Amino acid sequence: MWLFVGDPAALRYLDVGRILRPLTAWRRERVRAVGPRVELPAGVVVAPEHPVLHITAVADPAALVAVRHRLAEWARGAGLDEEQVAAVVLAGYECLANVADHAYAGKGTGTAVLQAVRARDGAVHVVVTDHGRWRTPADDPGTRGHGLPLIRRLADTVEVTCAATGTTVHLAWTLSRVHDR
Repeated sequence: MWLFVGDPAALRYLDVGRILRPLTAWRRERVRAVGPRVELPAGVVVAPEHPVLHITAVADPAALVAVRHRLAEWARGAGLDEEQVAAVVLAGYECLANVADHAYAGKGTGTAVLQAVRARDGAVHVVVTDHGRWRTPADDPGTRGHGLPLIRRLADTVEVTCAATGTTVHLAWTLSRVHDR
């Protein structure tokens, strides 16, 4: 039997605690927070009063959901309002989803690295890195291919850097502009 998240009828069949406890433990094993090493453009100074988020996770949709939740917690802790949190989380998670969907296609599962900082000038920077390979978007992607345009609408600055060692996407928001979206 398949049960879909959000299906109220599914709740009758689930002992939620029994199912979620092992799932949460599994996610913790696959998501690892590591030190405050953040690669940012020259001139960006990290605000010392806000925590730095640095997570390496298996580029697997289930593990990346946990990263999305950690990014939301970080954004709230960094003082962003809910509208700003939503923009940062949606854009960051779309980058992570692209890693899971494209970076390691045909090569198994690799890792995604997410770094987030609040700069001293108040700007928010999110950097997502993989060690897979860049796939050029199709000329006619059909119903797909909306991720990067969505990310570009959500963030003030989007820089995509492709190299033989992987892809890095740097997102930046000046917080005054997040309110204008």
